[in-house]
This record gives sequence, structure tokens and C-alpha cells, in this order.
Amino acid sequence: MRVERNFSAFLGLAILLGGFLAAFLVARRLQLRSSTSDPSPLTATIIEERYSPGSTQPSYVEYSLSAVRSDGSWAVISRRQAPDGRWVEMKLVTSLASGTRITVDPTTESLVTFKLSKGAASFFQSQRVACGKVPNPQRSTLLGYDVVELTEPFGPPEGTDTVTRWLAPSLGCFPLKEVYDIAAEGGGRWKTVRQALFVIPGEPSADLFNIPGNYTERSPSELNAEFKRRYPGQHAFPDVTAQRLESLYETNRSEH
Repeated sequence: MRVERNFSAFLGLAILLGGFLAAFLVARRLQLRSSTSDPSPLTATIIEERYSPGSTQPSYVEYSLSAVRSDGSWAVISRRQAPDGRWVEMKLVTSLASGTRITVDPTTESLVTFKLSKGAASFFQSQRVACGKVPNPQRSTLLGYDVVELTEPFGPPEGTDTVTRWLAPSLGCFPLKEVYDIAAEGGGRWKTVRQALFVIPGEPSADLFNIPGNYTERSPSELNAEFKRRYPGQHAFPDVTAQRLESLYETNRSEH
């Protein structure tokens, strides 16, 4: 079902990003850049388009909100239709104050929490505020803001995947556009394009960062089991993905 695929894509990616970055960021020995300014608080509406290998038309389009606080914490909120027809707001909240990255899943009333290492927190604090000192960058304008273009590796160090970002120095290096270029099994490249439609400068609403107090902390496999229980015949993500996410979750728990 299309709804299920779209729903699980966000949930699986949100947990995967939380786990991968929290557990393995320092091990990758990323070269941290020094900060040149404070993060710029804002709220942005984002359009995301996903392209299959060889296709010039997006196979999937989604709108979301991205919110950045003055301390560098941020949240991504996407509105999804659950299998029972309800519209819910999926959240991925990264809090530098508490050192956590939390996936909020209303369909199972679950939280999946990853702890950020000090190295990961430092990376998040610096990654969006250092674009002003990039040597000889390509420059252009998006939404009336000057941007610098950066292309970097994305994913496993041995891979060929890349992400190109157009960062606005006056917005704390917020990415007004991102293009993910990912190798597909069997050849070809997957492409995901995320671009801001408009930006509202200023401290975002605290509601965007709220974590429900009545939700249950669950591991990825527990969340998947709860999803299957509530929606028979369906899953939050495939079992092989659940196993991978579970491994990341357990590794993160053992390190903190």
C-alpha cells in the first residue's frame, strides 16, 4: 500500500538517522569545523521530492516543517496518514540541551530515544554555523538569501553516496536546499531533493519540540511489534530493517 510505504519511509529513516549518527559519528572521525556564529532560530516549510534511478519525475512528494532553536536544537515534523486513516504528525527532535535524538511515533504512541555522544553534539553544534569560512565556495541566491554550495560524502565511508547542500550563512548555515545522491542496488542512483519553500526567522514555537509525556519508550523492534498488533497485516518497517535499527539502538544503549 502506498500509505504504508510512505509512512514507514519516514519512521525507518528517522530512527536510522538517530541511531547511525548517535552511535557511529565519532567513529567515522569526521573533521569538525569551528563555529563562526550562533545558530539562527527559524521555522521553514520544506518540500521533499524522491526520484527513482533514471527517472526525471518524482515518485514521491512530501511537505514538512523544520524548526531550529537558538541553541542549535532542531525538529522535523511530517504529517502522515496512518493505516487506520488518521492523520498524525511524525517528529524527529534533536535536543542539544538534553543530548538526545527522539523519534515520536503517534501511530503506536512510542518514543525511540538515542543518546548523543559529546562528539556528536559538538558536530551538530558546528555543522550549520561554519559555512562562512569555506574557501572559494560556489555562491548563489535562494529565497533572497546568499548561499554557499557544499558537496560531502554521505553514508558509510567506503560508499559513493553524496549530499550537496546550499547553506545560508545569514541563517546560521541552514540548508535551503539539499540533494542526496545514493547508489542503488543493481545500478543507477536514487535522488532525494529537499528545498525550503519559505523561511520565518525567529524562535520557533515550543510546541514543535514537545515530547508527549504519556508515550512509551520502545526499541525499534518493540515499536514494530506494537505496530503489527495495532494494525494487523501491516508493519512499521520490514523485519530486516527492524533488526538493523535494533542493533543500532542496543549499541547506543550500551554506550550510555
